[in-house]
Amino acid sequence: MKQLLHWFKTQFFTWFSHAKCDACQADCHSKGGVAPNGHESQQLWAGVTELWQCNECARICRFPRINNPEALLDTRTGRCGEWANCFVLCCRALGYTARWVQDFTDHVW
Repeated sequence: MKQLLHWFKTQFFTWFSHAKCDACQADCHSKGGVAPNGHESQQLWAGVTELWQCNECARICRFPRINNPEALLDTRTGRCGEWANCFVLCCRALGYTARWVQDFTDHVW
């Protein structure tokens, strides 16, 4: 389990702290959250999508908060909710008993 955790944290999954622009790769600043579009809600199971605006070119970038573990295997990025969903999937795929715990401050472990 320790080897799995080390691999997951250092090689597989990337922690999302702020967006980089899709067009120019500059840093973005948060513009708040909106309802997910059809693809984000139906395929990615997102409950909310964060909007980020580029500090250089002003482009608006979207960061859906993905709940679909299969989709997280492709994106491999997120915060505590995405991290927990994807890590539990990996644990279960390897035969470990795993579950996530959610509290009322919007965090999961």
